[in-house]
Amino acid sequence: MKIKILALLALLTFTGFQTRACDICSFYFGLNPNYNLNQIGLRYRYRSISGSHDHGGGIQHTSREVFQGIDLMGRYCPSPKVRLWGLLPLNRNQSNDSQSEPVVYQGLGDLILGGDFQLFQILATDSGKATHRLFWRGGSSLPTGSFRQLDQWGSLDHTLQPGTGAFGLFTGANYLVGIGKFGLNALVTGRYFTPNAHHFRFGERLNLDLTLRYVINSESGGQVFYPLVGLFSEWAAPDHLLGFEYPGSGGIYAAGKAGFELYLGKFSLTGTAQIPFAQKMTGEKEGSAFLGGCFFSF
Repeated sequence: MKIKILALLALLTFTGFQTRACDICSFYFGLNPNYNLNQIGLRYRYRSISGSHDHGGGIQHTSREVFQGIDLMGRYCPSPKVRLWGLLPLNRNQSNDSQSEPVVYQGLGDLILGGDFQLFQILATDSGKATHRLFWRGGSSLPTGSFRQLDQWGSLDHTLQPGTGAFGLFTGANYLVGIGKFGLNALVTGRYFTPNAHHFRFGERLNLDLTLRYVINSESGGQVFYPLVGLFSEWAAPDHLLGFEYPGSGGIYAAGKAGFELYLGKFSLTGTAQIPFAQKMTGEKEGSAFLGGCFFSF
């Protein structure tokens, strides 16, 4: 009963938040009941960006961009040391400007394929010692998404398209440590994109994702609840069009996050909210973000 009440409180807490998150930072391996099982599920994403622009003569207008998506996610574990995964997003991005009608861009996004490969593992010999795992992460995003959608004036906005039209590569490290009921996950990921057919290239990205979890087991042993807190930060190099820096791109962003993971046998529910506390952006300001998903392990 206690764990059900905690899960309900967590769901109520995160329902009203806005959202942002890294699409390849949410595959968490280790220190949970189903870490070595195959998995399939759906995840919802929400993220917003806002800003104001001066068009001369003291004329100001505001803008707000909303990025939403549903991700089909799958994981395959051929061995305890290897985890392969994929993500296929369905995106809906909307631009709202105080001086014009909203513009919506929607469709399939870029397919992401990746894997985590265990480099070493140190198991705790008693309750007072730590368990350590280190994974190398690598993979690619494929240009399966739409990237040629025009607005009502026939203009092309490269950053609002459902897909990138480019190949992307990413690599990183995922370190996990557990001591008693506490677990810490540190994930560092770097991304690189090739130019697309419009000669637009997204800037390099470097992400740091820190997550601290605490384990609450149900009295029956069939349910496990993880409240979590952490930090997410991103450094983004400017985008480029035809070799020239794209206006309003690039910057540094940092956000605190809080959420939960609930395991009900082979089923699991997750929810995480991120609220920015520091950013130095060349264009609009990042808003809050939310991730929520349901998964089945087998």
